[in-house]
Amino acid sequence: MIIKNINKAIFLKRLNRFVWKWLLNWKEILFHIWDTGRLWELLKENNKILIEKLTNTPKRKYSLRLISALNPNWNFVLVNSLLHSKLVEEYLKANKIPYQKEVKIWNSRIDFLLNKNIFVEIKWCSLIIWDTGLFPDAPTKRWTKHLEELIKILKNWGKAEIRFLAVDNIKYFSPNKETDPQFSKSFYNFLNNWGKVNFLKVNLSFLDNSTLNVNLEKLKNIKIL
Repeated sequence: MIIKNINKAIFLKRLNRFVWKWLLNWKEILFHIWDTGRLWELLKENNKILIEKLTNTPKRKYSLRLISALNPNWNFVLVNSLLHSKLVEEYLKANKIPYQKEVKIWNSRIDFLLNKNIFVEIKWCSLIIWDTGLFPDAPTKRWTKHLEELIKILKNWGKAEIRFLAVDNIKYFSPNKETDPQFSKSFYNFLNNWGKVNFLKVNLSFLDNSTLNVNLEKLKNIKIL
């Protein structure tokens, strides 16, 4: 995925759940962020971020969107979860894996159906401490509901998988028990019912001063704690 019109900015503060403030060319600018997680380890006061200037968007209140932030390892990592479905699609096409998007089953929609028989949910793992990925970074009933639907599929002799998109290299993964105990319980229940978990790393690199290349690569031998 190629993202153009990239500008460097400084994160200032969070005004509410969706509206944040940054410093661009020494001017304070408000912007909307789609990610509802806390992102506390990435969006800290005075941290460096990358933003995209959107074109041909007369109906949008904000003409800028957040793409990346500098992490504690001094790497720019992707923080815009709106892009994850497109990234996964590119990955599946590149690896010639047949898929369907937004497949309805019972009262839910599952992100992807692979090879006509594997239901896959995509989750964005942005919280990484040292070499361990944690999910979620904020309490949520919605993601627990997704897990329960996958478990239901497994109990009906179907196949189900979770694919976590990690924004940096990890060696270990753990559900975030302190933040969301119910999700953690459902996650281990999913594993106990022979659900599969895989990990993809989101790679981000500059092609020039204002253009980013973003792609996915499979991570192997990730130990689940």
